[in-house]
Amino acid sequence: MREWFHRNKVLASLVIILLLVVYLWPTSLGSRVPEDASLSITWVEFDITPPADGEVYSSLDNQVSSYLLEAGTEEREAFQDLLDGYTIHRTWRTPFLANGLNDSNGGFLEIIWVEDEQFIHQITTGFAGPLMLDDHVYGLGYLNKHLSLDMKERTLAFLGHCTPVSDNES
Repeated sequence: MREWFHRNKVLASLVIILLLVVYLWPTSLGSRVPEDASLSITWVEFDITPPADGEVYSSLDNQVSSYLLEAGTEEREAFQDLLDGYTIHRTWRTPFLANGLNDSNGGFLEIIWVEDEQFIHQITTGFAGPLMLDDHVYGLGYLNKHLSLDMKERTLAFLGHCTPVSDNES
């Protein structure tokens, strides 16, 4: 009986260690996006104006810019390199489906691609920490709380060199 308990304790310890390694192992963000897929990228920027004298409510204006990066183009390959520069990891929220991110930090970015002409995949980030990949929350990098802001700056600088498909204000 003692041997059986000891063997199970070792097995349980190995399973826990294996789960921790799988759970915390970083993955390249670019590896989750197929290189041969065209990407639809939408950047939504929030502009919150504080209430003026005598008013109660703030006003919110949205600036929406959409881009299409066709597979095989130089822009698409450059954006893949940008994505390859970031790692994601699972968080305690990853196994559960999420409705959205609360941390927008002035806007959010949405990247959509279609795989096998039937599966729509999407990455959404508010650049304030986590990101969503197909409705599951992942962490961006480790221990660097400013990494999401770095990604925001680099992504917006990259999109500044691209021609938007549409650009509107609401």
